[in-house]
Amino acid sequence: MLLPQGLGKTLQTISLVAYLYEYRGITGPHIVITPKSTLGNWVNEFRRFCPIVRVTKFLGNAEERVRAARGSRAVDWSVGVPDCVACAPSSSR
Repeated sequence: MLLPQGLGKTLQTISLVAYLYEYRGITGPHIVITPKSTLGNWVNEFRRFCPIVRVTKFLGNAEERVRAARGSRAVDWSVGVPDCVACAPSSSR
Protein backbone atom coordinates (compact mmCIF):
# COMPACT_ATOMS: atom_id res chain seq x y z
CA MET A 1 0.00 0.00 0.00
CA LEU A 2 1.42 3.36 -0.99
CA LEU A 3 0.83 6.21 1.42
CA PRO A 4 0.70 9.92 0.56
CA GLN A 5 3.81 12.06 0.83
CA GLY A 6 4.52 14.24 3.82
CA LEU A 7 3.62 11.81 6.61
CA GLY A 8 7.18 11.38 7.91
CA LYS A 9 7.47 7.73 6.86
CA THR A 10 11.19 8.02 6.15
CA LEU A 11 12.09 9.46 9.53
CA GLN A 12 9.74 7.09 11.37
CA THR A 13 11.31 4.09 9.66
CA ILE A 14 14.85 5.30 10.33
CA SER A 15 13.91 5.94 13.97
CA LEU A 16 12.54 2.42 14.32
CA VAL A 17 15.65 0.85 12.81
CA ALA A 18 17.88 3.03 15.02
CA TYR A 19 15.89 2.01 18.12
CA LEU A 20 16.15 -1.68 17.23
CA TYR A 21 19.88 -1.26 16.59
CA GLU A 22 20.79 0.81 19.64
CA TYR A 23 18.41 -0.38 22.37
CA ARG A 24 17.40 -3.89 21.36
CA GLY A 25 20.65 -5.03 19.76
CA ILE A 26 18.83 -6.08 16.59
CA THR A 27 21.28 -5.07 13.88
CA GLY A 28 19.42 -6.58 10.96
CA PRO A 29 19.28 -7.36 8.23
CA HIS A 30 16.23 -5.17 7.64
CA ILE A 31 14.64 -4.34 4.32
CA VAL A 32 12.95 -1.10 3.27
CA ILE A 33 11.07 -1.39 -0.02
CA THR A 34 10.68 1.91 -1.86
CA PRO A 35 9.68 3.24 -5.27
CA LYS A 36 12.70 3.50 -7.56
CA SER A 37 12.35 7.29 -7.68
CA THR A 38 13.01 7.60 -3.92
CA LEU A 39 15.67 4.90 -3.56
CA GLY A 40 18.63 7.29 -3.39
CA ASN A 41 16.80 9.60 -0.99
CA TRP A 42 16.21 6.75 1.48
CA VAL A 43 19.88 5.78 1.43
CA ASN A 44 20.94 9.42 1.88
CA GLU A 45 18.51 9.94 4.76
CA PHE A 46 19.74 6.81 6.56
CA ARG A 47 23.33 8.03 6.18
CA ARG A 48 22.36 11.51 7.40
CA PHE A 49 20.21 10.63 10.43
CA CYS A 50 21.64 7.26 11.46
CA PRO A 51 25.19 6.89 10.15
CA ILE A 52 25.96 3.92 12.42
CA VAL A 53 23.58 1.74 10.40
CA ARG A 54 25.16 0.22 7.28
CA VAL A 55 22.84 0.69 4.29
CA THR A 56 23.11 -0.83 0.83
CA LYS A 57 21.08 -0.03 -2.25
CA PHE A 58 19.79 -2.95 -4.31
CA LEU A 59 19.46 -1.73 -7.86
CA GLY A 60 19.89 -3.56 -11.14
CA ASN A 61 18.87 -6.88 -12.59
CA ALA A 62 18.30 -9.98 -10.45
CA GLU A 63 21.93 -11.14 -10.65
CA GLU A 64 23.30 -7.73 -9.66
CA ARG A 65 20.94 -7.53 -6.67
CA VAL A 66 21.94 -11.00 -5.48
CA ARG A 67 25.61 -10.04 -5.83
CA ALA A 68 25.01 -6.83 -3.86
CA ALA A 69 23.13 -8.72 -1.13
CA ARG A 70 25.85 -11.32 -0.69
CA GLY A 71 28.83 -9.05 -1.12
CA SER A 72 32.25 -10.51 -0.45
CA ARG A 73 31.30 -11.71 3.02
CA ALA A 74 28.09 -12.84 4.63
CA VAL A 75 25.71 -9.99 5.44
CA ASP A 76 27.83 -6.87 5.94
CA TRP A 77 24.89 -4.45 5.88
CA SER A 78 22.09 -3.66 8.31
CA VAL A 79 19.44 -2.25 5.95
CA GLY A 80 18.82 -3.20 2.35
CA VAL A 81 16.87 -0.78 0.18
CA PRO A 82 15.48 -2.30 -3.05
CA ASP A 83 12.91 -0.71 -5.31
CA CYS A 84 9.38 -2.13 -5.25
CA VAL A 85 9.66 -3.49 -8.82
CA ALA A 86 12.63 -5.62 -7.78
CA CYS A 87 10.49 -7.21 -5.07
CA ALA A 88 7.51 -7.97 -7.27
CA PRO A 89 7.03 -11.57 -8.44
CA SER A 90 8.49 -12.01 -11.93
CA SER A 91 5.09 -13.05 -13.34
CA SER A 92 3.57 -9.66 -12.44
CA ARG A 93 6.16 -7.54 -14.27
